[in-house]
Amino acid sequence: MANQAEDDRVVELSRLFAQSHKHPGDNAIEERAIQAAVDFIHEHGDETHLFCNRTLYSASIHALVLFALGEEDNVALDWYKEKLCKCLDSCTRCIALFHRGRARLMETFLTERGICYNNVNILSKTILQWEATRLTSRFRRLVGENDIKMGVPRELLTCFAECMCGPQLLVLNSELRGLFAHLLLQLLASDHSFVKTATVVTPGLVYLAIEGDDTEKKWACQMLKDLGSTETQITAAQVQPDLLEEIEIELRTVEIASRDKELKRERFYRGMCALFEALDQDAIMLKVLQIGKSRPVDVDRDDPILPSIFETLRDHVMSYPDQSLPYILRFLGLLLGKVGEKFWSHIGQYTFQNIMGPITQNPNLIKNLSILRDTPSFAGELNPEARISDLLDWIDNFLSSLSTSQRIKSVETLTMYLVTQVESQQSIPLDVKAKMFVKACTILSSALSLPSQLYSPSLTTDLLARGDTRVVVDTKLIRFFDYGTSQAIFFPEYNREKNAQVMKSAIEVICKALRFDILTFAQNSYEIQKGKKPSTLKFSPLLLEAISKQQLNRQLEMSFQLLCSMENVSTILPVGAHVEEVKMFMRYLSQFFVKFSDIDARNTKMILSNPRSLKGYWACVFSPDEGVYQSAVDILYETFDAAGRLEGVHDLLQNNISCCLQAINDNLTNLIFIEFYEPCPRAVKVLTDVIQGLNSPVDGIFGESETFDKATKQSLFEFWNRCWKFLDLIYVETLKWAEKYPDLVEFTRDTLDLSHAVLGCFKTIKELDTDGDSKKVFNEITNTFPHMLVWLRLSDPGLLSSCVKLIFSTLDIASDLSYKLDTNVIELLAKYACKAKKFSNRLTSSQSEEILERAKVFDPELVDHVVQETEEKKKKKEANAITDAQSSRESSTSRASTPTGAPVRGQLKIDNFGSLSRVAPIAPPKPQLPKSQLELARERLNAKKAALSTGSLHRKTEHDATDESDDDGEDAYSLFNLKKPNQKAGGITVLEDKWSQQRRIAQEKKKEEENSRLRLHVDLKPLYKRVLMWSFMRDDPYPDSELSNLKTVIDKFKTADDYIKTFEPLLLVECWSAILSAKNREDYKPMMISIGSKSSVGDFFEVFCSISRTELNTMGFTESDLVVLAYSDKELTYVPKVSDVKKSTTSCLGKIQEIKFVKGERADITIRVSRTGSLNSWLTPHSTLLLMRIMQMTTIEREFSSLHGLRYYNLSKQIFEATANPSSTIPQKDIEKYPCNL
Repeated sequence: MANQAEDDRVVELSRLFAQSHKHPGDNAIEERAIQAAVDFIHEHGDETHLFCNRTLYSASIHALVLFALGEEDNVALDWYKEKLCKCLDSCTRCIALFHRGRARLMETFLTERGICYNNVNILSKTILQWEATRLTSRFRRLVGENDIKMGVPRELLTCFAECMCGPQLLVLNSELRGLFAHLLLQLLASDHSFVKTATVVTPGLVYLAIEGDDTEKKWACQMLKDLGSTETQITAAQVQPDLLEEIEIELRTVEIASRDKELKRERFYRGMCALFEALDQDAIMLKVLQIGKSRPVDVDRDDPILPSIFETLRDHVMSYPDQSLPYILRFLGLLLGKVGEKFWSHIGQYTFQNIMGPITQNPNLIKNLSILRDTPSFAGELNPEARISDLLDWIDNFLSSLSTSQRIKSVETLTMYLVTQVESQQSIPLDVKAKMFVKACTILSSALSLPSQLYSPSLTTDLLARGDTRVVVDTKLIRFFDYGTSQAIFFPEYNREKNAQVMKSAIEVICKALRFDILTFAQNSYEIQKGKKPSTLKFSPLLLEAISKQQLNRQLEMSFQLLCSMENVSTILPVGAHVEEVKMFMRYLSQFFVKFSDIDARNTKMILSNPRSLKGYWACVFSPDEGVYQSAVDILYETFDAAGRLEGVHDLLQNNISCCLQAINDNLTNLIFIEFYEPCPRAVKVLTDVIQGLNSPVDGIFGESETFDKATKQSLFEFWNRCWKFLDLIYVETLKWAEKYPDLVEFTRDTLDLSHAVLGCFKTIKELDTDGDSKKVFNEITNTFPHMLVWLRLSDPGLLSSCVKLIFSTLDIASDLSYKLDTNVIELLAKYACKAKKFSNRLTSSQSEEILERAKVFDPELVDHVVQETEEKKKKKEANAITDAQSSRESSTSRASTPTGAPVRGQLKIDNFGSLSRVAPIAPPKPQLPKSQLELARERLNAKKAALSTGSLHRKTEHDATDESDDDGEDAYSLFNLKKPNQKAGGITVLEDKWSQQRRIAQEKKKEEENSRLRLHVDLKPLYKRVLMWSFMRDDPYPDSELSNLKTVIDKFKTADDYIKTFEPLLLVECWSAILSAKNREDYKPMMISIGSKSSVGDFFEVFCSISRTELNTMGFTESDLVVLAYSDKELTYVPKVSDVKKSTTSCLGKIQEIKFVKGERADITIRVSRTGSLNSWLTPHSTLLLMRIMQMTTIEREFSSLHGLRYYNLSKQIFEATANPSSTIPQKDIEKYPCNL
């Protein structure tokens, strides 16, 4: 009970102290608080630990206010000083808590009492001055009484700790400063455990890192490094007020410095680098950055506003520093590496250009680059002197902190600046120029690296965004080639390693630029083939022209890297808008291989054994451009002394089979994806050579298959897979290509040859399969089988025979290994063999019979069923044809015996020859008037009708029988050669009245537009009128009792209203379930807001508030969000929790109606709430409420709109009545008349 009573008293005292701070003008409260603190300490007079004792801590800290009352006739202060002396002399923990509490008390004076910094600083110095005097006297006495060379007593260590906790003691007393420095030297000399490690970061470490001598700085930096090199760096929780106080003092010192600015800045940033390396991001952003932010700003008093350390850094960068520039840039790079893009939101209205511009425009940068030396760093290095890396290394973290567009723009500026300075500044040493050039190449290469994959929609955007970056390469092209070919060097010739580094950096830029151009052409080709308009058509031949002029036999590294960059050449097509540019590009590429052929065979073999260069080489071999292909293949002849392409491919495979196959696989993957015809003919021929090189019975590489390692086997399995997928692509797409490209006979023959060759490798591939699952290997064939069977309709007998043999070979494999074929495949085989309807082909009878026999091996019943069904349909069709023929003959005979009614003139007889005839002469025909267009059209129509009705029946001969009613419009021959014309019957169209038709069309259009408007603009007010009346505190599965009884969903509805009445409650319950789910997940955090105003809008109130953009982004508010507003008695600065919302007794739901971004960093939010809510009495201006996001309502709004817009859809009746369209009935007479329907 006693402990509880004392705890209650401590709480009461803390409340009294807080009240005194809130009412600084109330002397009565102030006196009562001081008196209460003194009395409480006096009651515990025997306790010496004033600060590490939790009970006495708050009273002991508040009692420091006694120092503000002056020392004259201040008995209480004298008494308290004695208590402090006993406490601080005996306990190091009390010392640390004393200075921590003193710093917190000073901050309270600044923030809560609103006292200006100068006055608070005077009070702080008064306390520290008394402590420094006391500590100096004690320090002096202890040093005189002890020989510290023999050992350091505990009392002296306590004095040392007190100086580290309050380093301003050293500033206020020079004698104490000297005693402290001497003791530190002795401790370091004796390797005392007290200075070996640091458990916490103390203000003294910051002070010594900035203001100490060389030995002190080194020791302080080592301690900070040890603290920051542990598993977790110094966190925000470990950053205490005394440390922040010391950082603020150092920050103010460097800000107000009028003399020796550069020296003080140098010391400041060197110390800050040591400290910030040990801090984590939260410690920087939540603690160090917030120094002075919570203090009130009074423009009427002369109290300087303290800028943050970010703003101080910004100002120093923009002030064109000289001596301190390397350290400022070192700290800038370190800080950007720690906080990244967050830095830019804390430097005011300035942007990255306001940082980069002053740096590159600062003439002192060139000065420092000229006088500093490139001294290498070493392990364990502490707080080093300025070096060249400080002036350049900040660039990496600077670029990584920017957005993509900002980064690209910055790379262009920095690259041009660095390369220009390398060219023009004679004062900069060559080794420094080398580092500058390498840095320029590094960032330029990084910018030219494209994050998006080829053919992705985002790649076009990336190419456009980096267009100007690519121009930078052309602008400085001569310089990149000079250093890339070592025609110009920065170091002596014997220093090959450093020169090689420069050369590789320049080559990387050249190759990245070449790859950029290739990707541009490849992406354009893909978009053109897909019927799109390419977005990037800029091409400059300068790069390729320069490459074609190089002596590649002397530039092996460049040759190798350039070849590696050509991995996507095979997908470039000279079509569409960029055809001329592509042709020019291919000509230069051919010239590259001509120069490449000058490399000796040994080095070429070495280059062509690398997986990256092989991928580029095979892409050129598969290129549809004849010049590039031929020049690439010529390399094989000269390198391997091959007689032809087949021998060259064989030798290339032997050179490195695993990498070679992987390169082929990668290129086949690209060809399969793009589905272009142009690369396929050449790829088929080359792949045939590859297969022969692998499977040749004489010198095939498969003969050494027992020596293949795991990587080679894996490449072979993948190669097998890619070959069949590539062939499947051809089987499918050839039907389309035949309509676009002429004469595909040779291509078809080559494809069949390749298919046979790949199939011939099955046995070897099966044996190499370590898993022993040969079925998996065979599945690659059967997956293509349905598409392969389509080629049984080939018109050329030789090609058809080859296709049949391919199918037989596949069936033989399946039969030998007892594999079961899919029933669909067997059915297709039988239908092609029987020449069923829509499976017409030119198979001979022997071929058809053999196919049927082989198919019966797998499923004889299915084959017999297909054959029987096909025969029945043929017989029925023939019977119908005979019936139609007889009807046609009878109709023809009837027409022939019918008299025409015209007089028939008989033959003249001998007895009346030359005599006068009693028959009147035939009158001459009447003159024919020209016929109108209408009459001519009617005659043409009648003529066509007569032709259709009186035409004779076409009987098929025995040779035609294979066509068998080919209704799909394509016979086997038309697959590659012929295209049937579309026959259109002419006729007369009877037009409606012109004006009535126009009126009808206008009315229908108006009605459709009205329905469209009603569908798209459904009134959502009824939805929110219901939803916003719900209670967020309710945990029931239903939002109200009315929705607890839901209707049963029936099959049909009479009207759209009935449909809505059934499904709308279900939608509302779904919405409520989403609210409950979001409530339980607690995905979002609440915040405190102040109501600005309230207005009435129909059935709702609209409440207005304003928050910062940072808060808006943190809380995730967007328009159409469902939120909850809850009453809270907390202040606006309170940081609420989700539990505060749930515990609130008064709340209401709201919808974010609108978010407006105003000037500055603020956002105005309009929240719509129900007029019947329980919180309405609190929705008054300046009321403080809790606001928390629940969920996004867009999905619910769309479903509600679809539900209420149903009546305005054309198919609404079919939807709510659930009626299907009536099936059409065909008369039996028509069925018998048209045999094609059987």
